[in-house]
Amino acid sequence: MIEVENLVKSYGGRRVLDGLSFTAAPGSVTAFLGPNGAGKSTTLRMVLGLGTPDAGSALVHGVPYAQLRDPLHKVGALLDASACHPARSPRAHLAWLARTHRIPAARVDEVLGLVGLASAARRPVRGFSLGMRQRLGIAVALLGDPEVLLLDEPMNGLDPEGIQWLRKLLRALADEGRTVLVSSHLMHEMAVTADHVLVIGRGRVLADGDMAALLTAGPDAVRLVSPRLDALAPALRAEGADVAYADEPDTATVTGLTGARIGDVAAAHGWSVHELTPVRPSLEEAYLRLTARAAEYRATAPATATSTSDDSRKEAAHA
Repeated sequence: MIEVENLVKSYGGRRVLDGLSFTAAPGSVTAFLGPNGAGKSTTLRMVLGLGTPDAGSALVHGVPYAQLRDPLHKVGALLDASACHPARSPRAHLAWLARTHRIPAARVDEVLGLVGLASAARRPVRGFSLGMRQRLGIAVALLGDPEVLLLDEPMNGLDPEGIQWLRKLLRALADEGRTVLVSSHLMHEMAVTADHVLVIGRGRVLADGDMAALLTAGPDAVRLVSPRLDALAPALRAEGADVAYADEPDTATVTGLTGARIGDVAAAHGWSVHELTPVRPSLEEAYLRLTARAAEYRATAPATATSTSDDSRKEAAHA
C-alpha cells in the first residue's frame, strides 16, 4: 500500500505539491493522471525516497521508503527507461541488481522472458529502441517480485502488441493483490486497464475514486440522428438542452435531456428520429473537464493556410 498524506514540496519558490493526499490500495491498478507540471513525477520521487518533502509524508507499507528492508523486494519502480549503462546488456544489468539485492540469479532469466527480451538478453542496450528500453525498465521493476509497483509512462514507445501485453500484465499483478500505481497520458489505455483513478493538478487532488464512477459523473449525453435535425435542434434547446452538431450528417450530441424526452419532443412535431443512443463520457473527456483550470502549459493553435484563405475570401466578398 502507498499512503501519501499532506505532501508539500517547492522548488525555487514554486510550490509543486500543495498538501497532496491519497492512498493506492492493494489489488487495484490506480491510474495517476494530471497535466504536465501537475506534480506526478515529483510525487513518485517522494514515495521512492528520491527527494525530501517540505511537509507531509509518503509511506510504503506504513514506513518511509528509506526504512524498508530489502526495498527491491518490496517496491518496483520505472521512472526512467534510459537508466542503464549503454554498454551493458539487459542480462548484465539485471544480474548486477540481483547480486546487490540478494535476488536469486534464476530470477534474471525469468523476468527477461516475462518482458520479451530473452532473445536480446546479451545485446548492448545502446542499440535498443525506446520500446525495448521500456521493457528492460519493467523487468527491473519486476526483478524483486515486489508487492508495490510504481510506473511512470510505462507504455511510451511500446508497439500495439507491447501495449496489450503490458495491459494484461498490470491487471494480472493487481489481481494477485499487488499495489499498482501507473502514471500515464494514454487515456484510452488507462480507461481499459485501471479500476481506480487519481487526477491531480497544480499539486492538489482533483479526483480520487472508482474509474466507473468518474466516467458516469459527467452530464448525460445522447447521440441523436434525425433527418429533421435543423428543426429539432432549436426545439430541444428551448427545452434547456445543449445540442452540439457532429461531423456526420444529421447527427448531434444532446446533453441536458434524456433520450425519452428527446423522442417525445420529436414525436410532438411529427419529426422522425433514426437514432437515440446514450453516450458514456470517455476518460479523456472526464480528465479534460477536471483539469480545465489546472493545466499550466497551453499551446495556442497556429493560423492555418486554410483559415487564412477562408478569411481572404470573406474579405474579398465584402470588398
